[in-house]
Amino acid sequence: MLHKWKYFFLMAASLVVMGCKESALFYTTSWQRAVFTQTKAESSFDFLWVLDNSGSMKPRRDYLRDNLANFLDTLNSRKAINYQMAVVTTDAFRDNGALIK
Repeated sequence: MLHKWKYFFLMAASLVVMGCKESALFYTTSWQRAVFTQTKAESSFDFLWVLDNSGSMKPRRDYLRDNLANFLDTLNSRKAINYQMAVVTTDAFRDNGALIK
């Protein structure tokens, strides 16, 4: 009987020691950041602007509106850049989904 209890406590202790490990690979509270460096420059770009047109996003849309000219000036100052742009909103009911030009 004593042999069974020793075996039980040995197994329980092993499981406790093995199960309480925390690996930094699986538990992290830090923010992570990735940096991407493009090695080959392309000359054609497609931009799709998806605008949330809810009332809470108005300050962000105003910021975009106020700075869009600077963005376009930067694009146009580059030589041999070909780009296309499209704008969509998150409102599915305005104008019944018709294309607005």
